[in-house]
Amino acid sequence: LRCSFVMVSSGKELQGRLDLTAGSKFGGFSGAQKSSRERIPSNEKVADAGTPSTVATQRERYDRMQVKTFTRWWNTWLAHRHEKLNSLIEGVSPGVMPLILLEVLSEAESPFTCNRTPKLRFHQLENQQTFLREVAARGIRLVNIGAEDLVDGNRTLILGLTWTLILRYELQKFGADEKQLLQWVRARTVGYQGVFISNWRESFRDGLAFTAVLAHEDLMDYPPGDDPTERLQNAFEVAEKCLNVPQLLNPLDIAGVDVDGDGEDDELLQQDARLMDLGFDERSVITYVAKLRQAIRARQLTQREATGKHRAELLSRASELTSWLANQSYRFSQHLPASQCLEWIHQGKSAWEEEQRAHASILDELRALTDAISARLAKETAEAKLEAVEWEQKEPDEAGKALSHAPDPLPDVLGPLDEGWKVLQDTLARFNAAIEAALVPLRTFERLKRVATRAAVWLDGVRLILSDEKSLENTNEAVLLAALQEAERLKSEAGGMISLSSEMKSLEEKLADSDEFRLQAAALLAPLAEVGVPLAERAQRRCVLITEALEVVRAAKRERQFLEAQLFQMANFVADLEELAEYPLPFDTADNRALLIEDGSVLHTALTSTLSAESEGAGAEETLALRTRGVDLLRQWDALIGHV
Repeated sequence: LRCSFVMVSSGKELQGRLDLTAGSKFGGFSGAQKSSRERIPSNEKVADAGTPSTVATQRERYDRMQVKTFTRWWNTWLAHRHEKLNSLIEGVSPGVMPLILLEVLSEAESPFTCNRTPKLRFHQLENQQTFLREVAARGIRLVNIGAEDLVDGNRTLILGLTWTLILRYELQKFGADEKQLLQWVRARTVGYQGVFISNWRESFRDGLAFTAVLAHEDLMDYPPGDDPTERLQNAFEVAEKCLNVPQLLNPLDIAGVDVDGDGEDDELLQQDARLMDLGFDERSVITYVAKLRQAIRARQLTQREATGKHRAELLSRASELTSWLANQSYRFSQHLPASQCLEWIHQGKSAWEEEQRAHASILDELRALTDAISARLAKETAEAKLEAVEWEQKEPDEAGKALSHAPDPLPDVLGPLDEGWKVLQDTLARFNAAIEAALVPLRTFERLKRVATRAAVWLDGVRLILSDEKSLENTNEAVLLAALQEAERLKSEAGGMISLSSEMKSLEEKLADSDEFRLQAAALLAPLAEVGVPLAERAQRRCVLITEALEVVRAAKRERQFLEAQLFQMANFVADLEELAEYPLPFDTADNRALLIEDGSVLHTALTSTLSAESEGAGAEETLALRTRGVDLLRQWDALIGHV
């Protein structure tokens, strides 16, 4: 049964059609509108609200807000096919966009058959008839909407059609209705200061509700700023960025700042709350909240899946670390033989410490992962309780079944790991103590080897020097001085080697109780018996011998120098006496000659004594030529004396 009705309000007529057979919960006025009482105020209320022009402006604002929201909603789905509507009413008319939209919404396996470039009205009607037929085939009831209405651009019916599709594919598809959707928002904003969810008209204008929903998901901070428009804008931007929820709503429309759509604040119109309600489209908010709910639930499902993977990863890595700890504890409970201790110290220990640091880092990572998973499980458990309450009165959808199931608690992972790590550290402490005990005689013997090697090298050089007897027969003063310096050095070093010899004996005594190293130490020290006092005494004797030889050489040198001086003087006397004998001068008096002969005779006697002593002493080759010359000079003097 159909009937027409006319509502007169302040001189305005509102015409519509009412289908009394609409059985759908969302059926009613204009194919998808609710009853006129919910949609339009009564005559008295409208009359009280203001002038006819003001009421009309607010109703126009209502439609304009809905058209903008629904156009954006269409475009979010058409974007899947790279299509876009610039004008909802004009874009729907050819019938191509509705079919594309239905293909995307219903996830059709193949495109619907239609005229993609309709130029005639006949083609457009065919497209619209195909669209309405496909809509009906999917169990969606459209009341009093014909192909002509869509081709002619009936705004009211196109908006009603859009709302019907939104109800089916944004709410009913996910097992929800307007009441449940409002309850969903209310449940997630409990405890947030200033948020009171009572209805769709009044509870979302200040932006606190949207901010609280996103803060509940840890996407925003709460409380936000003081400006409602800024709150709404920030919430819509975060939802789009983090949840990929399209910005279907205009913050100015929701906050009621721009009432007449001219881009300016309309303070006078905002003063009347009834006019504001008349121009506010709650269906735009419902549409956006439905998209927000879908995105949040999808995110929660993704997080549930990620938490499950992280949980499995945690348990797997914890099991691996537990096995590693057990294996290492067993490994270090087995003590190494003494022969392998040094190999462990020089090679194995550094590699083990690196491995230990790597697994300590793994344990730290597992701690952080455990904390993160525990926090997520607490969040998911709380969300499961909210979901369970939401679906108490009806069968949940697939997402509701998954989200309402509380996750299993995380087993104690860190307890066994900490206990295993403590056991390993205790085992390591005992292992290192055993290694240290085994290394004491080994380190003592190694030190003895180093000291003995140094002593042996020094002893080989000393023996070579002390066995050199030829240097003692050398008459070269420089050579003897060098030999003396070397002997003094050996003497000094020999004194130091006495303390080294004492150290070797002390180390040998420490190895007396070691069956493995006692005999090796004795064999090592046997060739070094000379090191110490015996060798120091030999060095001292060599210093004395070299000093004595050096004194002999220096005495001979002094004698030669004295002889050379006498020979030089004697040669001068001989030359003067020859000159006196060969070339007598008038002023050469007998006194001068007597004085010259007297001095020369004294020197003659002294030189004769020197040559006699030299000939009786060491007959060094160096003095032979000097002695021969001295004898010649004495003979020359004796010959010249007889002549003069």
